[in-house]
Amino acid sequence: MIIVPFLWFNTIIGIGKNRESVAIARVNIRAAGLENKIEIIEGDIFHLDKIAGKFDYVLAEAILTMQSPQGKAKMLTEVHNRLKPGGKFLSHELLANEKETEISTDLAKVIKVNSTPLSVIHWIQVFTQAGLQVQKYETAAMSLLSWWRMLQDEGIINTMQILWNILTKPPIRQPVLEMRQVFQQYQQELGYILLCGVIE
Repeated sequence: MIIVPFLWFNTIIGIGKNRESVAIARVNIRAAGLENKIEIIEGDIFHLDKIAGKFDYVLAEAILTMQSPQGKAKMLTEVHNRLKPGGKFLSHELLANEKETEISTDLAKVIKVNSTPLSVIHWIQVFTQAGLQVQKYETAAMSLLSWWRMLQDEGIINTMQILWNILTKPPIRQPVLEMRQVFQQYQQELGYILLCGVIE
């Protein structure tokens, strides 16, 4: 999750739970000479109250999808409470056009977490229940775990490293292939959604 508390000062605060990822991000920020503009905090996104101040924007990438209905409600309430009046929450999530229950059940078997992608109506509903009015949303087909898409996103070197890990490390290979199989099974129903929620 990335939080932008003072847009006019271009100050960005990022929160990460994985210590190694946080360390790598900090190294990259220093290398880019952006220490005065970007801060990375090791923390839990369920405890935004531990960060001082309120925010103009909160950005999230597929975090809500990985939560149970109760987890989604708690996280959205936390976000709502930390936004300034008129503040916006922007999120990129997994969309289930149909078969929400079946998709959630099959994904949970593969990735071992309570993943619950929702339909457009249900995404808007959970935002609204937390006091966030969906100002705008966009949807499109999903290409996650598509080799071509991976090449576009990661570049040749990183894609080769990912493929090498999948081929040579069974603990990685099995879950990735199983997840890809689920995505292919529901390719007509799955997509992604971008939502922009504003405090009511």
